Amino acid sequence: MKILIFGSCNSRDPFTHEESNNFHLVDYFARSSFASLSGKKIDFDLDLSGINSNFQKRMVFADANKTFLDAISNKDFDYLVIDFTDDRFDILELQNGSLITLSAEFRKTLQSNKSLPSQHKIIKGFSEEFFLKWVSGWTTLRKALKQTNQLSKVLINCINWSKFDNCNEFFSNSQYINIANSDLNRKYNFLTSELNSNQFIKYPEELFVSDSKHRWGRTPFHFKKEVDLFFINCLRSIS
Repeated sequence: MKILIFGSCNSRDPFTHEESNNFHLVDYFARSSFASLSGKKIDFDLDLSGINSNFQKRMVFADANKTFLDAISNKDFDYLVIDFTDDRFDILELQNGSLITLSAEFRKTLQSNKSLPSQHKIIKGFSEEFFLKWVSGWTTLRKALKQTNQLSKVLINCINWSKFDNCNEFFSNSQYINIANSDLNRKYNFLTSELNSNQFIKYPEELFVSDSKHRWGRTPFHFKKEVDLFFINCLRSIS
């Protein structure tokens, strides 16, 4: 089964386990807010010299140039897995209508990008304005998927954040976690009228326990391996 991903490590990491050997990862688009899909491509050359990682360079370039939308028509995939973990980032709106995700990786480029227009606006993640951009992003993607008769290939990976880790240590930013989960649930509810019920991968709430020794660090959205394996089992049942 061929998988295309637009999302975070919550959708990518399951395919690092041996249990996923019968799946093939076609491509992976990360560090990109779903809301940014509604914007235009940038109209200037982006200086990525401030980023050391080739993977991170590719992700920032893809976000700014909307190459994910090209992948919809150019890539051969059975399922498009989407999660909204990276919607926590603010987005940068330029005067020409471009939208760029203000990921930690993109912020590394700000000093070196002399061609970045001085006139711009920051739209805060989790704000109402951001949600409207998010809806526009979904509309843009839905149009691209319908044009290629692939809307039925979408799978929403319904991640929610955890307030504590596997050592029963609570995160200090519980209010922020509540805001993030309310925002995520609002998006899942919105999409219930856009997609079929079998296009949502939903988890038992008790699985969402942060891994204190996660390879990417201890955060409310980095979980134990059991979450990855649950995801893989759901994919198997769908296929």
